[in-house]
Amino acid sequence: MCHNVSRILFCYSDQGSTCPYRCILDNDELAVVKYLNNPAGNLTLINEYISYNIAKELNLSVPKCGLCSISKETEVDKSVADSQFSPTVDNFGLAFYSKYVQKTAVLMHGLISSIANLDQFIKMVVFDHIIYNKDRNKGDILIDISLPKISMVLIDHTHVFKNQTIWDRYTFQQGIAANDYEDTIILEYNSDVYNYFWEHISFDEAKIFSLAEEYKRKLTPECIHSIIQSLPSDWSSLINPLDLDALEEYIDYRVANLDNICEMICIERRRKNG
Repeated sequence: MCHNVSRILFCYSDQGSTCPYRCILDNDELAVVKYLNNPAGNLTLINEYISYNIAKELNLSVPKCGLCSISKETEVDKSVADSQFSPTVDNFGLAFYSKYVQKTAVLMHGLISSIANLDQFIKMVVFDHIIYNKDRNKGDILIDISLPKISMVLIDHTHVFKNQTIWDRYTFQQGIAANDYEDTIILEYNSDVYNYFWEHISFDEAKIFSLAEEYKRKLTPECIHSIIQSLPSDWSSLINPLDLDALEEYIDYRVANLDNICEMICIERRRKNG
């Protein structure tokens, strides 16, 4: 189902390269919307859509997401309309939204032990390696305090698939040829936020390999193909189909090498722990 954006309330111009909007959808839900021809380009929409659908397959804690449309009928609050981020006709069309999580706390050491779904952390680490996400930061993990139990929610998967928002088939071909499943760069770049959790949990090597087996069962080549094929044509038509084919092959390759990825993670944890 595609929602219409009824009203644009605010632009996150200082939080991320995509400058997303906080909006009200036609069902009165608050949502964060990333739109066509945003400052980071249209691959951001494809990255978000594919990452979200993979996350759903893996039962990760992510907000409700989906498709919406910005048009000339969309109302724009004055603070946005009077700014350089006011939507133009180039931004009209199909966009990606995630439901706005209203009651959140900043990730900090004192909250870790209170998180009810703390098992999501190691799931997130493996997920980040599947999608080659080296841009996980504190702002991408919301601590939802609206429920009886505090929970972590994962958001913002714009800068993924190795080359982030400028990938193409050559990026993926080079990654596969270089056996980039051995890369430690994801652990290194995400170390600030990962360390919040490493300091509060016991690392279980058997559990991470069990998780790899579970993920491989869920993310079959048929599953990944179905996700790629479900991309809205409004977006997929904007890029070379050979690049999309290469992306599918790249995700399959990383899933197939999950055991190797998990072995690399275990070796790095042993090294860190002396």
